[in-house]
Amino acid sequence: MEKYYIWGAGLKGSRMLNNLGKEKVLSFIDNSVKLQNSKVDGIPVISFETYLSRKDNRYIIVTPFNDSEIIAQLEASGVYTYFRIMDCPAHLHSGYPHVIDNSDIFPHIPDGPVLVYGFGLYAALLLDYFRQQNCTQIFWASQKGCAEEFIPSFMKTFGPLLSPPQQFSGTVFAALPELGDEVRRLYPQAKFVDASLESAYAIMKVPFPRLTEFDNLHAGKRCFIVATGPSLKIQDLDVLHAHHEYCISLNHIYKAFGKTAWRPDYYMCGDTMLIRDYAQEIRDMEVPVKFIAWNYPPFWDTQVPDNIYPFLECRYEYWTQEPPFNSNFPYGVFTGYSVTYVCIQFAVYAGFSEIYLIGCDHNYAAPQTGAAGNHFVKDYQEKKVNTPAYQKDKVELAYRSARQYCDTHGIKIYNATRGGKLEVFERVDFDSLFAK
Repeated sequence: MEKYYIWGAGLKGSRMLNNLGKEKVLSFIDNSVKLQNSKVDGIPVISFETYLSRKDNRYIIVTPFNDSEIIAQLEASGVYTYFRIMDCPAHLHSGYPHVIDNSDIFPHIPDGPVLVYGFGLYAALLLDYFRQQNCTQIFWASQKGCAEEFIPSFMKTFGPLLSPPQQFSGTVFAALPELGDEVRRLYPQAKFVDASLESAYAIMKVPFPRLTEFDNLHAGKRCFIVATGPSLKIQDLDVLHAHHEYCISLNHIYKAFGKTAWRPDYYMCGDTMLIRDYAQEIRDMEVPVKFIAWNYPPFWDTQVPDNIYPFLECRYEYWTQEPPFNSNFPYGVFTGYSVTYVCIQFAVYAGFSEIYLIGCDHNYAAPQTGAAGNHFVKDYQEKKVNTPAYQKDKVELAYRSARQYCDTHGIKIYNATRGGKLEVFERVDFDSLFAK
């Protein structure tokens, strides 16, 4: 069993530790002098200089997303035994305890030779897993464009490089979802497995039983998913309230509560940073039912009110193809880089046959989602949170996935947003929905 160092003793480092399990982690590495020579989650924190002095060549998992300075520091010291968290399937660093140690994460053990295609942490975990399962013919191949500096160390630790590719006719496991087309082209005789997607669904095998309360609860009804873009008007919330419409909303929607009697029936939050920094606001919010992602354990370590339900949010990474859509909410949902996508998956599970989006502008004035001009109130996010940039192209792919699913299941999704840039769904005029 391989063991690793984790660079970064913060939230993302702790989440990776949860996934790997302490038995696979030697130490945290951190440039913070305050953290060095201490322990985080029971794991010692060392400096990079200490790592270099050990000369054990174990792999480092770099967990900060803004990692350019760390990568420069590593490569300036001639260290290429590292994996970037950005190159790992996202659901494997979401903070769910020990999912990587669960054998169900790698459910398919084929007969015959095995090839893992792609460089990165997940490739390493797959190779290590097959080795532990006593597979006798295990190979690895790097994807096109992988820098030559990384290949020798990886081969030395995890297995031989297979070349030429056309000679392989066993089972190929793609270590990243975007490699599927490349695998099919290079290994036409092989059986292809999208290992990243397979493992994502494996995580979703264990349900949250309480969520079955909402199964088809609103069959045949319509609902409004109220996003928080700048087009959202308080007057529109008043209209929803006056007509007793079912509503699902999200994130900082409570900022509107002092201006309207409207309240959503359901509240959804999957953002780890938001859950961490606004836990009290979420608890105090006047909403009948709240769904909070299970990927921030400290929130669930405290006493949680009965009207707050945990759900599994699976962070499946993708680039050019639509992400999966899961209509079975108790078994988890896919993020699609937008909590609105999560709301749609819940709405389908709850039986709504017409889903209307409002305040879903799909167009941000500034790169950070908490910036002024991006939401319906100026002080939308008063605390300074390092919020990732809005991934417009990926969000649009998720919306296309939702539309494809709903089109084939007799469910209608409409965009009733006032303006904005979202054209995936058929547009309707919000006011016309309430015409006498």
